[in-house]
Amino acid sequence: MKKKKSMISRDRFIASIQIYNIYDLLKHLSILSIECLFNKDKKIASSVIMENFSLPTNRYKRKPLYITPWNLIDIVYYSVLYRNDMNNHVIESREQLLYIIAAYTSFSAEKESESSFINKQYAGSDTDFLLYVFGFLGEQVRFQTPLLVFENYCREKYILFKFSSLIDNEINIENIVQSEIGLASDKVSIVLFYLWGIISTSRSCIINPHIIAKKNIEVETIEAVLHYYSIDITESLEGLSRQTFYAKPFIKMKDNSYLCINIFLLLFLFENSTYWIIRNYFLTKGQKFINAFGVYFEQYTEELFNIYLDSTTFQRIDEGLQKRADWILIIGNYEILVEQKSALAGIKAKQQESDFNETKKYVIRNWIKAITQLSKTQEDYGKKYIKWILTYDKYYQAEALEYAFSLPECQIEDDGYYWLISIDELEMLLHTYKFNHALFKDVMEVKISLEISKSRDGRSLSMIMQKLGFSKNEHIKQDIFQHLLKDVEYAVLST
Repeated sequence: MKKKKSMISRDRFIASIQIYNIYDLLKHLSILSIECLFNKDKKIASSVIMENFSLPTNRYKRKPLYITPWNLIDIVYYSVLYRNDMNNHVIESREQLLYIIAAYTSFSAEKESESSFINKQYAGSDTDFLLYVFGFLGEQVRFQTPLLVFENYCREKYILFKFSSLIDNEINIENIVQSEIGLASDKVSIVLFYLWGIISTSRSCIINPHIIAKKNIEVETIEAVLHYYSIDITESLEGLSRQTFYAKPFIKMKDNSYLCINIFLLLFLFENSTYWIIRNYFLTKGQKFINAFGVYFEQYTEELFNIYLDSTTFQRIDEGLQKRADWILIIGNYEILVEQKSALAGIKAKQQESDFNETKKYVIRNWIKAITQLSKTQEDYGKKYIKWILTYDKYYQAEALEYAFSLPECQIEDDGYYWLISIDELEMLLHTYKFNHALFKDVMEVKISLEISKSRDGRSLSMIMQKLGFSKNEHIKQDIFQHLLKDVEYAVLST
């Protein structure tokens, strides 16, 4: 039986990685991720670099080779999974490294071209396929907007610590982090930020706690964090997946130093470290933290309304016997219903080979449920509203919501006034309303027009605001948020 092209290219790719010592290969792949973040000379887009590469069989024919941080994670995964521990060869040239990237690129392209799911959908704009596309686009966007990590860190820390202390005495964040890692949550954040700084400035991905330790960041503290966020590839790799490296981006080496496999994953780890420590702690304990965080998110949103709106222009909606929207707003001439969703899409949905079933499950449980609640509330009030699905997780593009209406689970007709907006977009929009009514109106009118026409040129509020001349989130720039990051920076910089 003739082998498929994807199997041939897969075998070629696996052979290319098995030539080399696994730790040396991982080191070079990690350094490439650092280049994707910092190398301005070779960048053709945010976080994407291009090299001119020629195959060994034809040195005179060079072609562009695109290196992305998300594909580097795939190569790391395959390298660990199919490593040959008997080989001790090291990579001696740039061309050898680029050959591995090219081999993976070829394998990935062939695999995609032979995918029965993708081929089935290419012929039309099938909803399943489009949601699959939005799944992997979300990951790419995250890698291409790395500076948002610091804003998200500040917001998340603020929400977790302020509202958990005010609302739920049963979830003691500090006690949980201490029980899981043996450190205070701030100390974990400081170490992760310090490690990111060390790798960024040294352009080296190898961390030796004994070498980098200093007076206020001790060896034991660094080792505790690295132990929690690392895997040992000499031990059992049962259950290993590509997304394992999101949770554990360090690999323990034989000399007890640690190798960071991708600098972006370290940055993302810093962004959400406290949230995921708590979430993982409650993983086998039911929905307690997930439900509690939903309440924290509602309280934070109410705080935003109190800051930027007159108290007579917003009201929490009484759900009564049936699930209804959370809020009703009157902002200028616009009447708006708001339903909040704090749930995060499953990790299998957030990757290049996005798990469509995981995406669909998230859409049904969150977006379609929100659409139904908003529709029911609009029906009860007997008039037409702009309807916001306000999400905590900024992963999916605004246009993705349109395709939820095509799923058989959705019984509501899209009237063009259902909007998917993220918490940072709400912050920026409310800040704009308070300080520039005219600009707020411009944003709203452009958004309404784009949604009704189902524009394919981008419909997100953040994109509209950027086109209209502002892109900074002034709300999150306030001291009550920024001091959370400055405290970390000060601890790292002090001796």
